[in-house]
Amino acid sequence: MNKSFIIQLLTSLFLVACHAGSQHGQKDVNADSIPTDLSDACDVMSEQDKGLDTVGIQSRIVSFYKAYMSDSLSWEEQDSLTRQMLTPEAYEKVKRATRATDCNQILRAQDYSNDGKNTVKCRHLGANWYEVSYQFASNEEPVFIPLRVESGVSHPRIDYIVPEWGGRQWGDAMFDVPKVEVERGKDALTFVSTFYKRYVYPYVTNSSTLDSDRKESCKQFCTQELCDNIEQASVNHGNEDGIDGFDVIINDYDFDALWFAELAFSSIDENKVQVSFHDYHNLVVRVSGKRGSFLINSISVQ
Repeated sequence: MNKSFIIQLLTSLFLVACHAGSQHGQKDVNADSIPTDLSDACDVMSEQDKGLDTVGIQSRIVSFYKAYMSDSLSWEEQDSLTRQMLTPEAYEKVKRATRATDCNQILRAQDYSNDGKNTVKCRHLGANWYEVSYQFASNEEPVFIPLRVESGVSHPRIDYIVPEWGGRQWGDAMFDVPKVEVERGKDALTFVSTFYKRYVYPYVTNSSTLDSDRKESCKQFCTQELCDNIEQASVNHGNEDGIDGFDVIINDYDFDALWFAELAFSSIDENKVQVSFHDYHNLVVRVSGKRGSFLINSISVQ
């Protein structure tokens, strides 16, 4: 069996899972419940049905996770499968969070196992939220991964996976943050605090325009020298493996919605502000210019 056929087979299994979900009442769905008869695949959902029922979605998620852990897939094929099941924004978010932790955030692990594949379960938490669980080994505690799916579509994709630092937290409230306007007319502390809250907003909301939003914020509120440094670090942080996407302003590859409430600011002097959030993120931000025309001049790690 060639690998291109395997990809087609696994994609069809997602549709089979959808059909299976509509035949049962709500319950946890595990890997053993995923049907394998491709003749049952349904390619078209009724226009009256604006989405699968919860068990159909659970089956679809379990099918994806089981396929994702398959040893028969190359990295390229696994990546193709991921792009099919995740929205583009969720796909990019997973990449950023994985770079930040050096840990696959789809699995919250660096590897997978047959035990993991055979123990995948999914339960409905509420609204568009679900929780995947699996055991890497029979003698280990289960891994729990909350995630959210799209609403109002026939075959919903995953649009957010809670990273490992979020534990089992879930709910749309984590994305409910204000879009702050940057204030230059007061003092350095106000300027820096409003700049950071504005800067991380597209990260928090998982915006499809994240990259362009970041660049626009740098252009408006940072010196040209700092903008150049930010761009250079984004292309290559200097690691031997050449992983790109590092963001100097947050000193990481990602800023998560759960970190927004942790943002804290304190004045060091009239031109320097300390910024801190989530564990080890402690920065000193230097401001240049006068009130009304402040610019972020430099950012250093404390």
